[in-house]
Amino acid sequence: MPQENLLWKWFRRRRRGAGAGRRHGQRKKVYTDALPLSQLEAGKEAVVCYIDTGNKSTLNKIMALGILPGVRVTMIQKFPTFVFQVGNTRVTADEQLVNTIMVQKD
Repeated sequence: MPQENLLWKWFRRRRRGAGAGRRHGQRKKVYTDALPLSQLEAGKEAVVCYIDTGNKSTLNKIMALGILPGVRVTMIQKFPTFVFQVGNTRVTADEQLVNTIMVQKD
């Protein structure tokens, strides 16, 4: 009997759609001044707001590098490849990957 209740709760939550888990009055956070990491100047620091990709493997790759919302990143160089620092780790990436990381300047 309890198993049916759990299954039914899961089904109802799925039917309600996106945002169903939020409490009344809570809104999705909107970043109006977020920009791709590729547009950050060399030597500048920013905070990761969100990852803008629909590709699950790309998202897993970015998360494995330690790039998560709220983490501070510093752009080291932009040419010939993008090099940025996350914590004590320097990461090199192509333009396609760097364009999916949305940051907000301090």
